[in-house]
Amino acid sequence: MTDSALEPVATVRPQTPFQRVVSDFCESRLAVFGLVLVAISAFVALFAPWISPQNPFDIASLDLLDAKVPPGTVSGDGKMVYWLGTDGQARDMLSAIFYGMRISCSWAPCRSWWRSPSASWSAWSRPMPAARSTRS
Repeated sequence: MTDSALEPVATVRPQTPFQRVVSDFCESRLAVFGLVLVAISAFVALFAPWISPQNPFDIASLDLLDAKVPPGTVSGDGKMVYWLGTDGQARDMLSAIFYGMRISCSWAPCRSWWRSPSASWSAWSRPMPAARSTRS
């Protein structure tokens, strides 16, 4: 007998469906890049009160002399830089975007949950159009 006949055969464990999906997903660099962007957006939306330079809803902290300044301008008191400029009410645009993401991310799941049953019901509740005859 040869030594190769006595060696154990390596068995390959079958992948679960979840493992297959994850491995296929990770093979696509574009899909992983999209997942990273979604994760960054979710992080910014969740932590907007702590990472935004200004609360756009706090009227007492606004200085109207900083209204409509271009991007990169330092505030009048020198405490902050408006990386994306300000709007007509002197709100920092970067902070407004962060807080807007927070509102959008909180309403999107509610809206999709509400709309999908009603959309599928309305699609199935309509009668099918009658077939047209091609003969004259």
